[in-house]
Amino acid sequence: MSRVEQEWQRIEDWLAANARASHAALHPPATAAEIAAAEEVIGFPFPEDLAALLGIHNGARAELWSGAILPGGEMPLSADRIAHDHRRRTRIQLANDSDGYEWWSPSWVPFTANGCGDGMILDRHRAVGWFGHEGDTRLGDWPSLADFLAATADSLENGMPFAHWMPAVNDEGCLVWDI
Repeated sequence: MSRVEQEWQRIEDWLAANARASHAALHPPATAAEIAAAEEVIGFPFPEDLAALLGIHNGARAELWSGAILPGGEMPLSADRIAHDHRRRTRIQLANDSDGYEWWSPSWVPFTANGCGDGMILDRHRAVGWFGHEGDTRLGDWPSLADFLAATADSLENGMPFAHWMPAVNDEGCLVWDI
């Protein structure tokens, strides 16, 4: 079992015990064909950690926030949605490249979304960071997806804040991240 699989299992165990609606929102694993099709769209293989995560669950549904299970209310994306978001942001960057401002890098891979145009990204070297649609992007907050997932699991299991978000469960059984 890879480290991503181990850390995700901790998160999934917590969801199953404490936030059943969020747990039920998780999609089945992505197929190898779905991952390959998405990689073809973005033009390079997914980082190994992301491929492992997609092999566990191919994203989550976002009905009534049930799928927004990662810190900041981030929803894990499916392989298809990763490809779609990457292609869209790359096209926007290329169309506006003449101004010299790098809003998006084609080497980044989005793997979450929060419904506001922001989300989490991996670079091709595995570092994890936040993408802000208004240009407030940070990369390297965690050296790997496994480290990010471990910090998330620690927050859930210990009832401690993750950055400035505190995990809680609402009346519908959805994990929410309160500020």
